[in-house]
Amino acid sequence: MNAQGLLPTLFFALLMNQNNSGCNVAFGWRHKRSIEHEKGWNMRLAFFGDIVGKTGRRAVEDHLPDLRERLSLDFVVINAENAAAGFGITERICNQLFDLGADVITLGNHAWDQREALSYIEREPRLLRPANYPVGSTPGAGANLYDLPDGRRILVINAMGNLFMETLDDPFAAVERELAAAPL
Repeated sequence: MNAQGLLPTLFFALLMNQNNSGCNVAFGWRHKRSIEHEKGWNMRLAFFGDIVGKTGRRAVEDHLPDLRERLSLDFVVINAENAAAGFGITERICNQLFDLGADVITLGNHAWDQREALSYIEREPRLLRPANYPVGSTPGAGANLYDLPDGRRILVINAMGNLFMETLDDPFAAVERELAAAPL
């Protein structure tokens, strides 16, 4: 797969079935209805963000548990880089969002606004920084492969665009690097 052909979005998710015989890419709010239609294999994804401050967290608390059940969501990704009053995320807030039904939380340019995020991201594999932060000098991971209870797997890659932002590594190259490194 060539990342140059991908739409520039914040989230890339590579979905795989149980025996890894097929895959599909989901672009944020867009995803194909069926990855292997003839086998009846589908995955229901939801991407929410940017969760900002107490108001955003309250909206997640008020709506995510019901949405997760009503829509039979298999996997939920939340961008919460501004969940701590608009400045990063804390371990307490992160755990609250996981308890409410988030499977993965992504960060962006405010990833390090709260000092505790620097050490917490090393311990929490469900918390992802942008993959195009400099390799080797940035804590945490920009991508991870997650196993669902029914055996399906999902690769979540978090990449941050460079338009009107700090200059980071090329997001398309970062996605290519993460896809090449993934045990697909």
